[in-house]
Amino acid sequence: MANLFAASPRHGRLPFGVVVGLATLAVVMLVGVVILWPMDGPGRTQANRDERRSSTHLSIEDFAGDASCKACHAREFEAHRQSGHASTLLPMPASDLAQRLSGNAVRDPQRGYAYDFTLVDGTFTVTIPEFFGAEGLAVDWLLGSGIHAQTPVSLSRQFGTGLEHRMTWYAESDAMGVTPGQQLYRSEDVSQPAEYFGRVFTWKEMCDCLGCHATFLPEDRELTPETIIANIGCERCHGPSRAHVDAARRGKAFEAPTPIRFPDAETLVDGCAECHRGEKDVLGDAAALKNVRFQPFGLKRSECFQKTPGGISCSACHDPHGPVSTDRVVYNRVCMNCHEPDTTKGCPKVPVGDCVSCHLPPVEIHPGLTFHDHWIRVRNDETDAKTIK
Repeated sequence: MANLFAASPRHGRLPFGVVVGLATLAVVMLVGVVILWPMDGPGRTQANRDERRSSTHLSIEDFAGDASCKACHAREFEAHRQSGHASTLLPMPASDLAQRLSGNAVRDPQRGYAYDFTLVDGTFTVTIPEFFGAEGLAVDWLLGSGIHAQTPVSLSRQFGTGLEHRMTWYAESDAMGVTPGQQLYRSEDVSQPAEYFGRVFTWKEMCDCLGCHATFLPEDRELTPETIIANIGCERCHGPSRAHVDAARRGKAFEAPTPIRFPDAETLVDGCAECHRGEKDVLGDAAALKNVRFQPFGLKRSECFQKTPGGISCSACHDPHGPVSTDRVVYNRVCMNCHEPDTTKGCPKVPVGDCVSCHLPPVEIHPGLTFHDHWIRVRNDETDAKTIK
């Protein structure tokens, strides 16, 4: 990866602006600054990122591991194993996707050139033969459970940077496509060789991305399977629990309760918002439908949350330990707890119909990527198209 951050492509058709950009990059890197691509649409502010990466005083020894929870919490442990949280950060060479892609090539539908994939001796590599010959980038991690999508990333602690690859695998189409947010960047926008492969991030930005797919992440070290706790485990939500587990094994768990608790609905929603995003993450001029992927933000805007005494939390509909249910009957039953037919709170349109299809419909936010809109409301196309103030 280091060579590709410093070298020029073999291809002879580089525009003058790219050549100037490469020269500028060399000077920039001498003073320790790395170019960061802008994000597409609403995103996190720098203040939020700093706040959420503030647990660096912890060490991996503070964590007991999911298996330690099984003895007392067997049901929750087994449910969690089936959830997307349990497999949302995988070493790329060990992933099923690496096996499927190895030996194949995928052409970028916008830029036209092809990416070749190989898995050899435990290293998964992406090359662009048209520009770089056999030289490529080793892929370190695969982000995402595969329920919606999975995106490869490469890391370079030496250069203090990382790369979100341009091609993502989408479950809906069972195919590779352009990564969300990268469809706006054209070949002529490339300013350094690595950007032919995807979008470059600073080390801090990359840690912020990986941090929402891990239970523990040290920012000051190489991020390897030995130094991090991958995936969203029990202790990501309940806190590092080594002391709790040690006390429980002595029959005195009450002496060291888990450090994170959720005493009310808002606290729980805010906990989910650390990764699924809440009002602090959304820019004020963001169109309503562009915030569909920010489920806690949508829920808090809903009258169901605002007018229910104490609010309603994500766990009112979702098992926080298990996989997301696809049984509409389950969700409709939750709605009917308050919106009973033949009452003033009942639905005047379809009193005993499918609440989800009207009030939490699926919305495609990117080709092949669909989320349910969690802003529960009587929908209005004109109102939804307006910006949120």
